[in-house]
Amino acid sequence: MLKILTYNVGLLRVKFFGLTLVEPAPYVDERYACLAPALLASGADIIALQEIYGRDQQARLIRELAAVYPYCEFSPTRPFRPLGAALMLFSKFPLMNVEYILFNNIPLDERIFVDKGMIVATVDAGAFGPLRIANTHCTSGGALHHPERSFTSRARNRQYRQIFDTLDRDRGMMRLAVGDFNAGPKVLPENYRELLSRGYTDVWAACHGEASAPTWDPKNELNAHGPHRLTSAQRMDHILFHDSENRPTKVKNAQIVLSEPCVEVPSGKVTISDHYALMAELEK
Repeated sequence: MLKILTYNVGLLRVKFFGLTLVEPAPYVDERYACLAPALLASGADIIALQEIYGRDQQARLIRELAAVYPYCEFSPTRPFRPLGAALMLFSKFPLMNVEYILFNNIPLDERIFVDKGMIVATVDAGAFGPLRIANTHCTSGGALHHPERSFTSRARNRQYRQIFDTLDRDRGMMRLAVGDFNAGPKVLPENYRELLSRGYTDVWAACHGEASAPTWDPKNELNAHGPHRLTSAQRMDHILFHDSENRPTKVKNAQIVLSEPCVEVPSGKVTISDHYALMAELEK
């Protein structure tokens, strides 16, 4: 059995001379302090994180998880892109043939201030067998385009195609696309259809059918006053897989986790992130 966790941890904060300029979800320090214990308690074999921007945060998290997750890859920071793509991949198994790939289609302001792309790696997953995984965070439209408008939807579809084109170079092994795709079946069905157009299985749908639950909810206290508070709740974080030709995979379980408020803040308790995590258990 193989357990996979994907989690947008929502730790974006931009400071200038001590003044916070951008912080879509508040309480970054308090929430970050609870992250490592929650990840260690998850029991996941592979953890894909998005929106962990600070290099100091990344370095500290690598140290805190090293005893259980000795293998880690993270997206590099390019010159004049200090925030980078903020992707991390942790594994109990060796990570090989690692690539970091930028998307070809990124809205203007995201292209200026951050990177969007994917970490792609081969995982030697022991008895489960080798697999190819892409951890990604697709566009929300940036500050200039609403997440649910047609321009953003078209840009996302082009990013999805690039993800699957990359993964499908390795058809001889199982492929997984995981992360924050910023679209789900109820709110942005045109994007969701594109996600399934290459024959990949949505682990949540495999277990729960059309029943849905959000991994991002504007009613969450961390989102209630944020820039996307008027958007729709949706299941936008996904684990998608495509089997190799000769070893079928069964989805034993899929659940939304880390959805309970557990971080002490002055107003009470909040969740670790503005997103909830998605965990899947797969078996051959």
